Amino acid sequence: VADPDGGSVDGFGFLKTKTHREVDYWGGAVETKFWSMDSVEVRPNLYRNDYLILGGEVRGIDQDSRLHGRDASGGTIFTYSETLDTTYYGGYVGIGGEYSLGFLGVAGITDRFGLRSFISARAGVYGVETDYKGGFAQGPTNSALSGSDDDVAFIGTLSFETRKQLGQRSSIGLYTDYEYISSVPEMR
Repeated sequence: VADPDGGSVDGFGFLKTKTHREVDYWGGAVETKFWSMDSVEVRPNLYRNDYLILGGEVRGIDQDSRLHGRDASGGTIFTYSETLDTTYYGGYVGIGGEYSLGFLGVAGITDRFGLRSFISARAGVYGVETDYKGGFAQGPTNSALSGSDDDVAFIGTLSFETRKQLGQRSSIGLYTDYEYISSVPEMR
């Protein structure tokens, strides 16, 4: 067990720890789609580019860790906590469209069930603000450490969706995102 502020920590004969860790990934975006084709429903042979995307967003990754060390009788020996909050502000561009699963030899199956598949790709540049706070308490000894950093990050997203139209205003689908974030601070 180490004090984040660099202070010395005594060894322990018996140590039972309880750790709580929470990571929240949140965000909100506003985007505009510029349609490049009429809204006539035409199934593509392989891929049809339907729209261009422009957007702006804010997102964050908030990490909290708390560790409580107890002795054999259940008394608190030390308390250790860390918080690392990272916020991303920026904008992105992208393209999206419909693709056909026919190239996999399953076109007849997807057409029979009325399934449609879509893909979109987004790339953006973001300002990154990171704040760290750490605290350690052992008996009468308390220490705290804090810091902040600013950075620039690239975020790329690739999204896939397959859906079935149930009615004029309802559908059911399967949606997945793959993201790359070039700057994700971590606690050591």
